[in-house]
Amino acid sequence: MKKTDSTTPPSSASWWDESCSARTELARRDLLKGLLGAGAGTATAVGLYARAQTTVTRDALEVQRELGWSFGAVREPLVFDGEAEVPYDAAALTTLVATLRPSASAHKPYYVPTLLEAPLAEPTPSELEAHAPTLAEQLVPVCSDEMTAMYRRGEALAARPTSPGTLIVVDLFGPESVAFAAGMADAFDVVLGFDNWPHPRGVVASHLTLAAVVYYHPRLVRAAARRPADAPAVIALDRGRLGPRDDTRSRFDNRYLALVPDPEGLRALGVSRVVYVVPDGEATLEGDDLNADFVAWDAAGIELRRQPADALDLDGPSELPHAPVARPTAFSWADGQTNKPDGFGAVDVLVTASTGQAAGVLFGMSQLGCCAGGDDDDDAWGRGSSTGG
Repeated sequence: MKKTDSTTPPSSASWWDESCSARTELARRDLLKGLLGAGAGTATAVGLYARAQTTVTRDALEVQRELGWSFGAVREPLVFDGEAEVPYDAAALTTLVATLRPSASAHKPYYVPTLLEAPLAEPTPSELEAHAPTLAEQLVPVCSDEMTAMYRRGEALAARPTSPGTLIVVDLFGPESVAFAAGMADAFDVVLGFDNWPHPRGVVASHLTLAAVVYYHPRLVRAAARRPADAPAVIALDRGRLGPRDDTRSRFDNRYLALVPDPEGLRALGVSRVVYVVPDGEATLEGDDLNADFVAWDAAGIELRRQPADALDLDGPSELPHAPVARPTAFSWADGQTNKPDGFGAVDVLVTASTGQAAGVLFGMSQLGCCAGGDDDDDAWGRGSSTGG
């Protein structure tokens, strides 16, 4: 399985920490300047700032579990594209985790239901008082043209002869990955691997992935009831999990790393061959957080193939050999391990100095600015009980 310890290589730790520290201090100065220039109520404003100036960097998911899924932006709505007009029982949200669990017990260690738990999250008391919407209230089923195309391609791959001992790893953008796996669900045991919660300002648009799960939920449940008990696994990942590296807007860092079996885990599953599904022929590298895993699989003698999803529209074989090469990335430094960098999947929480109570989120700091070259002008303070930023 994957390591997620927050260590950094010696060559990068210093610039990472110094950059985050400098950006946090600049943001505080900018905020204080704005308060001082406010005119009336300046004394009150400066007092409020002084009580909230302590900043604590915390894991983003932990913050959401403790303080609310939309903490820092509770009044900002989620935006859905491709809404589907289908009958939907909102009560089914309470069953997602249980009903979408893999059928085979051997596949369950790689099932990551974090995203499916999000609709059940209760608002914090402060949010209840403000009548903040829950995630379940905002959620709608979604099916786009791209999802429909990927569903058909998943059906096409499932219909092709599959060598014994094959594992399919689908690495498409979240909604399309769900659709592709749903297309394979009659013949393959679907293993969802989505390890974050949505947020109105999320780097990863995982609310769309969850909306796709809701749309395909009945289909996935029906398929699970009729597929063979020994069906091979298809692991569905979200290609957007590492986020846009060049986004300089103020975002909540809900990024995460993928979980896949290590070589011993593959052997325990009887897997000798992995097919890696990517969007098209131009996607020739595995995800940065998967590089160390793929190199380890290759060294263990696992046959690796790459399947461009768009090539499934054509007749005939379309798999390609996949030969991974160890490469230094933010997540792997050619040391045979996958590492979670400092500040990745983390947010800077503003804490009232006198009480220790969380007061908001400082957007654009370690969670994105230090990683993606964000401008200082993009830094923003989101209060847990207002519009955020």
